[in-house]
Amino acid sequence: MLKKKSTIITILLALVVMTGWAQQKVWDNVVTGHANVPYFKVTKVAIYDDRTEVFLRLEVPQQMAGESVPLATKPTLTADGKTYAVKGATVISLTEPYTIPTGGKVDFSLIFEPIPENTYMISVAEPMRGALPTRTMLTASPQALPIPTGATRQRATV
Repeated sequence: MLKKKSTIITILLALVVMTGWAQQKVWDNVVTGHANVPYFKVTKVAIYDDRTEVFLRLEVPQQMAGESVPLATKPTLTADGKTYAVKGATVISLTEPYTIPTGGKVDFSLIFEPIPENTYMISVAEPMRGALPTRTMLTASPQALPIPTGATRQRATV
């Protein structure tokens, strides 16, 4: 009986240690710096050895509930000047339209190739469909980036 308990404890300890090694870095308090589409927000970023998972929230007006829309078909993630391909998604499909739920909110994640652990800012982009030449773009970092000494905030002009 003691040997059986010892074996179970050893297995549980091994699982805890392996889980700790698998997950390298998590940004829990993500700051979304720029979003040219106000309905998306990055809520968390998890950087693992084998993937990077970007957690997003879509929040649209409740009148859109029941509509079928493609949310992400070919998203890319850019970090440190390099672009990473999407590997998959949770909750939504990369190939099928998504039906907006009652309430207009959905949390999902996009899974990309792994990025460097020391990355401090990412951009997620999705090519727009139709005649619009722009892209859905979100930038995020694990914390607010400080303004350099002597710099001033300036309003962008169009």
